[in-house]
Amino acid sequence: MTWLLGVGDSLMLGAEVPSAAGGTGSPLVSRVAAKLRIGQVAHGVRAERGATANRLLELTGDVGAFGVMLVSAGVNDAYAGTEPVIVAEWMATFLARFAPHGQVVVIGVPPIAPTARLSRIRRRNLGARLTTLNELYPALCADAAASFFDPARLGDAEDPALWCADGLHLSEPGYDRLTSELVRFLREK
Repeated sequence: MTWLLGVGDSLMLGAEVPSAAGGTGSPLVSRVAAKLRIGQVAHGVRAERGATANRLLELTGDVGAFGVMLVSAGVNDAYAGTEPVIVAEWMATFLARFAPHGQVVVIGVPPIAPTARLSRIRRRNLGARLTTLNELYPALCADAAASFFDPARLGDAEDPALWCADGLHLSEPGYDRLTSELVRFLREK
């Protein structure tokens, strides 16, 4: 059994964060597993850069038993212009399939950093879609007996230290804060 499973987009992968050894940083689920002292064989990742909520079922097609599943999706959908209600429908389908089999935690979509290289109109439209998703996700989670991790727990999203240069992906300090807050959240559950 996989005790801790991460499913979703680049937030799960730590894809944009450079590691000390070159390449990219470790996946979010590996960071959480280390803090919770979960062994290597007891956690895994099913994620890809650019994944959308619609891809979640494909990414998890053959998932067996799990204890806790961390799910991150919606940013890429919002960026592509998909209406939040459609994304919410995809997430509801995903939750209906997996929530009965273990604890599922949907990580709300983080806000856009002020340093993101987006036009004012693009920033406003994307920000509105992300806000709407974070308003829809808690009810979806409640209906499916899943949990919602509110990205507001991260604190000041405008802190430039939390973001990579693109303003869309978390930096190493951003992942450190997210990891600490997720661990705290999981221990509260």
